Amino acid sequence: VIAVVQRTVAPADVIVGGPPCQGFSPLNRQRDATVSRARWRDYYDAIEAVAPTAFVMENVPVLLTSAEFAAFEALVIEAGYRVRADVLNAADYLLKSHPYVDPQRLGIFGHSRGGMVTLLAIERSPKKFKAAVDVAGLTDFVAFMAYKPDFRRMETAVETQFNGKLPSENLGPYMDISPLNHVDDIETPLYVFATTGDRTVPLTLHSGRLIDALRARGKVFESKIYDHAPGDHVFLFGDSDERRDMFERAFDFLGKYLK
Repeated sequence: VIAVVQRTVAPADVIVGGPPCQGFSPLNRQRDATVSRARWRDYYDAIEAVAPTAFVMENVPVLLTSAEFAAFEALVIEAGYRVRADVLNAADYLLKSHPYVDPQRLGIFGHSRGGMVTLLAIERSPKKFKAAVDVAGLTDFVAFMAYKPDFRRMETAVETQFNGKLPSENLGPYMDISPLNHVDDIETPLYVFATTGDRTVPLTLHSGRLIDALRARGKVFESKIYDHAPGDHVFLFGDSDERRDMFERAFDFLGKYLK
């Protein structure tokens, strides 16, 4: 990308690219992310040089909650672009670009913040997905902001949708992004997994309350709560009986509704 923007470039309608995902991925074991995270600027420079009609940035979901994405988004909006970034757009693209994908057999699976995205997806488009799996997902963003340390609260507040403000200053967006407030809209069969001892997304504040809300509203769902699964919040990445049981149950559930 650097080499391209330093010389005359041909016009293009669409630019597809983005920074390396390693700097944003939670699976990056090296943790040396400074350089790769900064490469978003190279991608913006390419957009600025070519001035395409549209651009596509592909990366891991954590990018969307980063200060780097907030800076990138501000620049491209200033340049006259509109930005949309969500899993529903990805699902629509998948259906349009891959004819062999059956829209009647589309499922969604997410963990942690991805679990929150999964819940929001089935709430905002109740008929798009035929089955969903949520593993230790955030359900109440106001509660999340209440128990996190100050540095994490401020790190979250700078995300675009919160406009740099805490819930005490800008409550509406935190309420809107909390899946627990939109359970009435769920029509998709859902499997909720969680574990006791999760200090990142505590069971009693998130999955436990979600399960109560689903049950009270007569929603179609199943749930499995493990007792201090090894790894706690990230137990699905370990090597344990709980992890194996979770994936077996999840795949059986998806198979039931997507067959």
